[in-house]
Amino acid sequence: MSEKHRGLGRGAEALGLHELIAGMNSSVNIKAERTPLNPSRTGLVYVSMTRLVPGRYQPRTVFDDDQLLELAASIQSHGVIQPIVVRARDDQRYEIIAGERRWRAAKLANLDQVPVLISSFSDEGAAAVSLIENIQREDLNVVDEAQALHRLSEQFNLTHEALSKWVGKSRSSISNTLRILEADEVVRGAVVDQKLSMGHARALLSLPLVEQVKAAHKIIQSDLSVRSTERLVKRIHQSKSALKVEAEAQPKQPLLDQLRARLKRMIFFKTYRSGAGYLKIHFNDSSDLEAILRRLLNS
Repeated sequence: MSEKHRGLGRGAEALGLHELIAGMNSSVNIKAERTPLNPSRTGLVYVSMTRLVPGRYQPRTVFDDDQLLELAASIQSHGVIQPIVVRARDDQRYEIIAGERRWRAAKLANLDQVPVLISSFSDEGAAAVSLIENIQREDLNVVDEAQALHRLSEQFNLTHEALSKWVGKSRSSISNTLRILEADEVVRGAVVDQKLSMGHARALLSLPLVEQVKAAHKIIQSDLSVRSTERLVKRIHQSKSALKVEAEAQPKQPLLDQLRARLKRMIFFKTYRSGAGYLKIHFNDSSDLEAILRRLLNS
């Protein structure tokens, strides 16, 4: 497989996407036609900006404003070098399959038209191209990637093994990426904002959602490493286990109340984490002790 096709799985090959995606990721000499469009036609043509709409399978939810401004400045100077890949809709408009960043930047650059490559895609093909193109750019955040993989899996009933073939990644990589969706929304947001890494998020997954949020705030405030985060999570688990043991070791209050009522004495007790402990009963003299013992034996 050539360098151009690196990262594409056999699913993409089955759809015939290798050549298309390779073309999308390389500069081309645009010789697009500036003629009225027929939605059924295919090929490289110019399209009015108002006739383009974002793709329903766009995995990216965050578009960096600074990067868009930089791209807009480049477009003002050099034009749109790579055409936007689209497919025709029934309403005389075109759905963006790949290149939404270029479209957004072109709007900032006040372009009236942009070059597009009109292709015929099934929903499955459109979803695959949108995801693969963004993954290959390597700046798609892991949460958006996981959500896109999940949508692919749900919509087209794909296993992790099948997903790995579609996008050219190992099954374990797919599974690890999808695990981020198990994290609390606050944790996922911190990963998107690059306040936490995927390693931090993975370490937090074993905690309940509320504990994940508390730990995430501590990690960010203290600038903890992934290794330190793992130790923090371990301490939280140990602390919760100790509290559980101590709670289980505490005598039931109704039983203590019954014992106090029967003996007519103050009773004190102490339990340890191991579950061991002691019970203390005060008495005034030997006859008082004898009365207490008789009550205990008679019970």
